[in-house]
Amino acid sequence: MRYVHRSALLTCVLMAVTAPGAGAAKPPKLPHITFRFYRVTSVSGSERVDFAGDPSAGCAAHGVCGISGTDIYTPQASKTSLADYLSAGTIAQEGQILFGSGTTTATVTTAGADAPCTDTVAVHAATATLERQGNQIRAILHEQSAGLTALGTNDGVFATHCAGPRAPDLTAGLPNGSFPVAKLKSRTISLELLANNAPFSGGGFAGHVTADLRVTLRRDRSLGKALNSIGGALGSQ
Repeated sequence: MRYVHRSALLTCVLMAVTAPGAGAAKPPKLPHITFRFYRVTSVSGSERVDFAGDPSAGCAAHGVCGISGTDIYTPQASKTSLADYLSAGTIAQEGQILFGSGTTTATVTTAGADAPCTDTVAVHAATATLERQGNQIRAILHEQSAGLTALGTNDGVFATHCAGPRAPDLTAGLPNGSFPVAKLKSRTISLELLANNAPFSGGGFAGHVTADLRVTLRRDRSLGKALNSIGGALGSQ
C-alpha cells in the first residue's frame, strides 16, 4: 500500500512524543500533525547522465575501464504519480514525490567492441525526497531517507542491460530544487529539479548530470482530510 510508510512514521512520532522522561508526571502534549497529499499532474524534461570508467572512481576494481556512455531518464505523470508531506512539529517535517511512470534509454560504448550497447527500459518507481530547510522545502531526485522506503525506490531507474552508474552512484550530482514552505497549502505547486553538469563519481564511473525537470503537483484533500482528523484528535489529547 502506497501510504504504509506514513503509518509507520506516525507510529514513530507518537512513540517519540509520548515516551515518559525520568520523573515525568505525564507525557507531553502531542505536536499538531498535518498530512498533505498531491497528484503529480504534469512532468516535463529529462535527466541525462554522461559517464566513463575512471581510475580514480575504481574502474579497474569494478571492471568498467574503457566503458563510456549516456543514460537519459524521462519521467512521466500517471495515475500512480503521487506526493505527500507530513508535518509533526519538530519531530518530523518530510515528504516524497513518486514518479510512477517513465523510461530510461542507454547508449554505451566499450573500447574494442564492434557496436555500442543500446537499451530502453520502463521505469515504474522513482522518487524525490521533500525536506524542510528553514522556510523552504528542498526536493532532491533519487535521494531516499530510511523512513520513506515504502513509497518507492530508485534502484531500477538506470538498471538497463548496458553498463553504467546506478542511482546511488550519482549522490554528488542529483537534480534538486526548492519552493517556499507556504506553498504546501496551495492548490498547485510548481517545482524545478535541475542539475547543470553536476559532477559525480561512483561505481567505477565519473561524469556529470544534466537535468531540466519541471513538475506540477495538485493538492488532493480527500485522503488528507481523513488522516488529519485522526492527527488532530491525537494532538488535542
